[in-house]
Amino acid sequence: MVRKMFFKSIKTQMRINFDRVSVYISMMIISVYILLNYYCNIQIYKGYDISQMIHPMKLLMLESHNKWGFYFMQLLPFILVIPAAFSYINDLNNHTSTLLIAKFGRKSYYYGKFISVCLTTFLAFIIPLMLEFFITIAAFPHAAAGDLSNSIPYDEGYIQATNNYFAYEFWKSDPYVYTVVCLFLFSFVMSVFSGFLVSLSMLNIFKFRILLFLPAYLVMYLLRLAGNMAGINLKYTDNLYLFDTSERLGGLFYVIVLIILLVSLLMVRCKVNEVY
Repeated sequence: MVRKMFFKSIKTQMRINFDRVSVYISMMIISVYILLNYYCNIQIYKGYDISQMIHPMKLLMLESHNKWGFYFMQLLPFILVIPAAFSYINDLNNHTSTLLIAKFGRKSYYYGKFISVCLTTFLAFIIPLMLEFFITIAAFPHAAAGDLSNSIPYDEGYIQATNNYFAYEFWKSDPYVYTVVCLFLFSFVMSVFSGFLVSLSMLNIFKFRILLFLPAYLVMYLLRLAGNMAGINLKYTDNLYLFDTSERLGGLFYVIVLIILLVSLLMVRCKVNEVY
């Protein structure tokens, strides 16, 4: 019975999230960047011989040498807030939380809130990113092997640089499946940060929605600062770009993301166990 109510809570809160315009605003913002990037690629490479073309996956917005990807990454800590991080504050303001807690119970409501926010944010990112993936492989030749850095594909320096890709052996074995996995990982990281923000809002640390735009940027900045002090690369841009050649410690960034996820769940647990 408890499990049934828990899943009903998630389903109900997902529906509420997608009834709010913020989800579609975030998807529209992401899609605008994607379409601008796609249009520029079409204009630049139309009429080019295949031997001069860039590998289709390296034309995606999240490629590290991409102009529109650079602009997108600068706004990323703020964009990830939009889909659902305001969800709990919205529930408080319109008293939806009281109704849902009465219907599903405190535990099902708060954990359901956290999971529904993570899922909503994940979908808000992965849907437009996968759309870009499909329109890119449909529009550009698969035989192209160029790189936006103007490196020669079979040059020793280029091959060495690709070794700095996250899971580079996977990229070399199947670049298309590799890209899909990386897009899912990217969307997962966004969902974790969004879940972290909604967990903070549950503790009444931020009572005003506008203030929720600050913590994600602050955490990413502090990670970068800590990385600089430790002599390692923890810049969110370098670790989230699909094909960045910067040196970094493998999956350390994703380990930190998992720690943030655990901290978020602990905050939710504190809220569930809060005594009035």
